[in-house]
Amino acid sequence: NFENLTNEAVRFFVTVTIESENPIRHKSRVHILSRYTHCYTLQKSEVMVLDSPIILYDKKYFNLPYKELEKHVVKVDMWEMSRWTFNNYFGFKKLRLSEVAKKDPNITMMLQKKLTRKQKEELRKKNKPVGDVANIGCVICLEEVFDFFLECDNWTLSLNKDSDENKKAQLVRKENKRLTFIMP
Repeated sequence: NFENLTNEAVRFFVTVTIESENPIRHKSRVHILSRYTHCYTLQKSEVMVLDSPIILYDKKYFNLPYKELEKHVVKVDMWEMSRWTFNNYFGFKKLRLSEVAKKDPNITMMLQKKLTRKQKEELRKKNKPVGDVANIGCVICLEEVFDFFLECDNWTLSLNKDSDENKKAQLVRKENKRLTFIMP
């Protein structure tokens, strides 16, 4: 869902990127392209709940050690659409992958307005908080995938010879035997 927190109508789209938090110091080890949503229009203080979810990344795999989760972020950018000029960078939010992995997958992000350093300093001098532009509700499911290789040597199935179900036991001996492990 999307919620407009500004005092005016906004025509926007959202981009989602998984990247290094500080690209100069740490090279990104996740190579997944940025994804874009469709264009939406929200009036002042309007909340939009979509009928069907927007799936930006479906079963994307990447290898990353636990230490690197701290150095990588999910970055959500909001762009205000312009009909005659370039689009305006409107707001952003960064979440570390380590936080995403540990928290509930249902996340509400409060996007902050993108300001220059001078604008931030002026707001600090006036003791005004940085404005929030939107709330975005989403589901980010980050899961570990394990590969298990089991090897069983000399595995056989031996039935109880004293059972009354001897006929069924003979049928079982003729069938292929299989052992299944179910893990959560």
